[in-house]
Amino acid sequence: SVSWDTDIRFSVNIKDGALIYGPRGMAFQEVNASIVINNNDVYIQSASCRSGSSFLSLKGQAPGILNTNAKDLRNSLLNWEIKSSYINLEDFTTFLGQRKKGSLTGKTNSNEAKSDFGKHLERYLDSCRLRMKLDIDALRFEKFTATGLSGIVQLTDDNWSLEAIRFNH
Repeated sequence: SVSWDTDIRFSVNIKDGALIYGPRGMAFQEVNASIVINNNDVYIQSASCRSGSSFLSLKGQAPGILNTNAKDLRNSLLNWEIKSSYINLEDFTTFLGQRKKGSLTGKTNSNEAKSDFGKHLERYLDSCRLRMKLDIDALRFEKFTATGLSGIVQLTDDNWSLEAIRFNH
């Protein structure tokens, strides 16, 4: 496990990057981000990316995500603000499926042990609650189109809840 004896603060900037979110197998291109690490907390001050034909602008925070000594992560909250001029939900259907276990830390042999930190990240993402505040100009899924979508979507365990969702159809 990791323990900090002093305050650790630094930032990471990404310009024109690409990444794959392993647990969902989702690819993102044109990634630009400003990320701040403050001890055990991670703050996405700004991020933008494209996935398929969808464009996302994100801000978020993951308090305690780096605290490998935390035992009960069910009260952890991954908090996102998501804005977009256009989202095609077909670009995100893999997000709606079940997470692929063991894929966050990369490919390993079955005999090869994952790092403690990699195990912690998987445990955090499996256990935490997810809250997404949405502001989307246009959303499409197959033949359905909505405009002016706003509201809050939350995921706790396997339960999705919608709060104050508004849109025009």
